[in-house]
This record gives sequence, structure tokens and C-alpha cells, in this order.
Amino acid sequence: MTRRPRDRDERPFDDVFTAFERLVEEMVENTDRMMGPYGHVNIDVDHQFDHAEHGRQRRPSEAHVDVQEANEAVQVVADLPGVSKDGIEVTCDGRTLTISATGERREYAEQVRLPARVDEQSATATYNNGVLEITLSRADSDDGGTPIDVE
Repeated sequence: MTRRPRDRDERPFDDVFTAFERLVEEMVENTDRMMGPYGHVNIDVDHQFDHAEHGRQRRPSEAHVDVQEANEAVQVVADLPGVSKDGIEVTCDGRTLTISATGERREYAEQVRLPARVDEQSATATYNNGVLEITLSRADSDDGGTPIDVE
């Protein structure tokens, strides 16, 4: 029995792509099971190709951000490798800290909900060897966002 042209699949590789996606999903599930309490593995296949030289627009990367709360202040530490101090923009509205950073090969865009209301006018920020440290004093006021200078 011969196949007529109209019987041919218009997308002959759909089965292969479906099988590959299922394989990747199973791999992630098995890796999560093996990692146990150490966390979730997030595999973003497209992320490795998001460079200008491949004709695609770069997407923001996730930065590792740690928030520590003390009696008088809130400290935020963000790892931003591959970024210069001039490429960092930090704003705060008293409850949310926004970090935007751009380097030659990376972009970061993070919004951090702070555990307490802070006085953004008292904020200090330093950047050294890819680590951004921001210290904000606790406060009760609620006014608009304020830019924070990074030293």
C-alpha cells in the first residue's frame, strides 16, 4: 500500500520532539528526587541560546539574593557576577527592593519583597567582586520609590 501525498504528515518530527520533551521532564523529575532536600533543579534549554549573536533577545537571569533581618535593619545581599558597578540600578519603595543589572553577557532583574517596612533614604549599598550588599534601616513611613547609589 502506498501513501498518497495528502496522507503524509505535515510535521514528521512532532513524535520525536514529543518524546524528547518527555525524556527531559523525566530527567528533571529523577534529578529532583535524587537531590532530595537540596532543592529543585530548573532546566531552561532555551536559556543557553539567548544571546545577541544568535539573533534572539537576552532574557534576565536569576540572581542569588539573600535577605537577612536584624533588630534595626534589613540587609540584602545579591550575587551579580559579570556586571560592573555602573551597570547596576537599585530602587526601593519601602516594601520592595528592585535590582536591575546589565553586563556584557548577563542581565539581572530582581524584585525582593522585604520582610519589614524600611526607610529607603537611609539605604547604603556597596558592590565588590560581583557581590551587592544593601543595608536598609527599618521605618514606618510609606512614600514613593527612591534610587539608591551603589558605591
